[in-house]
Amino acid sequence: MAKFINGGTRAWIGTTAAAKTLSEYKADLNPGAEIGEVEDNGQFGDTANEVTGTAVGDRRVQKFRGSLNAGTLALVCFKDALDPGQKALRAAMKSDLDFNFHVVLNDKPTAAGKPTEYYFRGKVMSTSENLGSVDNLIRTTFNIGINSEILEIEATAS
Repeated sequence: MAKFINGGTRAWIGTTAAAKTLSEYKADLNPGAEIGEVEDNGQFGDTANEVTGTAVGDRRVQKFRGSLNAGTLALVCFKDALDPGQKALRAAMKSDLDFNFHVVLNDKPTAAGKPTEYYFRGKVMSTSENLGSVDNLIRTTFNIGINSEILEIEATAS
């Protein structure tokens, strides 16, 4: 089984155009604004809320899958006021609308292969600056609340 590093992973922000299919996402995110100077890509993915009930007869808690939450992607970037992607994220923070996002991993299984890609919609929920100490690079964390199904295009060998 191949292993890959996160170095080389890239992310883009698009517009508020409605998108659910791959072709709709590609139409909006081509080219999109690449988010530069990303230090940490965070994590995302569905988690089901736990729904429980207990039958009196057996006193056993029964667990069910409830609604799905795709999470909040926390992108940590070295602050760059001129970066088009960071500028777009800051502008999106002022909007109540969902934006389209595209993430491409650095996991091509072969030289001729294609990497894993993710497409989703979300709101920029917060932007926070981490100034740190004297020897710290200034960072901005952009929290993106994912509000759609995450469309995953799996990596291919050719």
